[in-house]
Amino acid sequence: MGLGQGTGMEFLVANDDGIQAPGLDVLLDVLRPMGGMRVVAPADGQSAMGHSITCSADPIRVTAGSTPAGVEGWAVEGTPADCIRLGLGPLAEGTPRPDWVVSGINCGANLGVDVYYSGTVAAAREAFFWGHKAVAISQFLRPEVSLNWEHARRLAEPVLRWLFETVRDSGPSLWNINLPSLKELNGPVEVVIAPMDLLPADTQFQEEVAAGIPRAGTERIYRFSGVYGWRKCTPGADVDMVFRDKIAITPLSIDKTSAVWMDRIRGEFPRRVLD
Repeated sequence: MGLGQGTGMEFLVANDDGIQAPGLDVLLDVLRPMGGMRVVAPADGQSAMGHSITCSADPIRVTAGSTPAGVEGWAVEGTPADCIRLGLGPLAEGTPRPDWVVSGINCGANLGVDVYYSGTVAAAREAFFWGHKAVAISQFLRPEVSLNWEHARRLAEPVLRWLFETVRDSGPSLWNINLPSLKELNGPVEVVIAPMDLLPADTQFQEEVAAGIPRAGTERIYRFSGVYGWRKCTPGADVDMVFRDKIAITPLSIDKTSAVWMDRIRGEFPRRVLD
């Protein structure tokens, strides 16, 4: 049985592009027929913030805000992870526990090792830390293809419905979904369960030297000049699949313990020091 109107699901919705981002409204349009929604999103853009949090004594200002389409929510002057910590904490008072925490739709892909840089994925990961089902969803961009949010909506809706239904009765889980950039959307689009690509992202930089000013010996200025679509990819992994116009769904884990090294050194490390 598919999810539909009146299923009673509850969603906490966040992103890293900010509460005024159009992708957030697209996601809300997708989720609205499936249940109730609360929005807790950054007051402004927080792209590539990773999983940083505000842990100083400085206050985090939270104000009532709304998306471009007028959906009310909380605008947080903090990171995407801050939004989830507040959204599941003090801002959750008097609200139902969310069945899912959904982050996106990000303007730009979060593929492979991007999950470590991404504020979109960090918001979902933070929710998973606290025992929730969570999913991040992002839209890949090709320079030669105009961004079409209607395409994103049409692709995201059936994929999210499938995910919510498939893992409905399971415990906490963490998912990363990336949508392809398509010029036309006239037929079926393949969906694949793909592993996370472990190859590094593009690291090209261009040094900037002002005309007529000698290059200083103790200072350099660089601007990132890499092209996302030129990055290397592993065949069959998420980067490869989305670059080949498929929707990639990747289940993620957070335990980064190296089992190889745990087994290798378990009997070799010193049991005590300073004896």
